[in-house]
Amino acid sequence: MPLRNALERRPWLLLAAALPLQWLSALAAALWSHGEGSLSEPLLLANVSLAGPLGLVAAYVLAVRLGGVPFAAWTLAVWLAAPWLFVALALRNYDDTAQDALLPLLVGLTADPEFATGVAVLGGAALLTFPRVEAAVAAGAAFGVAALVVPATLAFPFAALLATLVAWRPRRAAALAAAVAPFAVVAALRNGFGAEERSYDALVAALDGFREYFWSKRFLEWLPFAGAFGLARLSLTSALTLGGGFVGFAVMQASRADAAFEGARVFVLLLPGLPAYAILTAALPLLVPTLATRLPAPAAADLRL
Repeated sequence: MPLRNALERRPWLLLAAALPLQWLSALAAALWSHGEGSLSEPLLLANVSLAGPLGLVAAYVLAVRLGGVPFAAWTLAVWLAAPWLFVALALRNYDDTAQDALLPLLVGLTADPEFATGVAVLGGAALLTFPRVEAAVAAGAAFGVAALVVPATLAFPFAALLATLVAWRPRRAAALAAAVAPFAVVAALRNGFGAEERSYDALVAALDGFREYFWSKRFLEWLPFAGAFGLARLSLTSALTLGGGFVGFAVMQASRADAAFEGARVFVLLLPGLPAYAILTAALPLLVPTLATRLPAPAAADLRL
């Protein structure tokens, strides 16, 4: 196929096509919503112009190393469509909030640092697809920077460390742990060792909120588990890092007392984990038998189920 051959020779064409589409998506969201964000805000401008493209690159690198150009093309398509699809799942009683607060948040039209934090988390996961120890150090640093902003994102390096040990890469595990540890200590000291109030009742209330305001609570809960299982057919390490990390992170954030649906506050708390959620969504087709085996062999030195 001419198009596939061209992309195989010049895979950067995927990114060249996806980047303007991402900016157009952000522009469309800005025009459609009635949010109060302004591009004059430095952090909002940085999220749209810098963090968004970096997240796109991280998603591409992870996907192309795990499943080649076909999986990368599909992942970028899901990445671009995911904010709009997620908003489409909102019920009528949440339409105004979804339009004015949730959609701008998902495309980076926000001054909240959690958007860039999610990009750092995904960058760490992408770096772990490279076999060198130096890549594990860089991944640990990316995870660590994210933890300085949102300490709950430590769920991702913890899951990555477990996954690396399961794959029995002790040198990489040691490098990852050594890189993350200083950031984790600083994050713990700065945030009073988990000073945020958390409770099981708050977690149940947050889950009930998805049932009240979205089309299917069960589907949203099922998706990361199913996606992780599908992704494991390409890379057990990436599946455990993204799937296990997201579940642990989501439980910690959704159990906070301030995880409210008013003003999309709960989604601000969950924002650092949503890039991982998008990748897990893109992995759903891998549940189809034999599909994963028809993709190019992973470039990552990893296990394949």
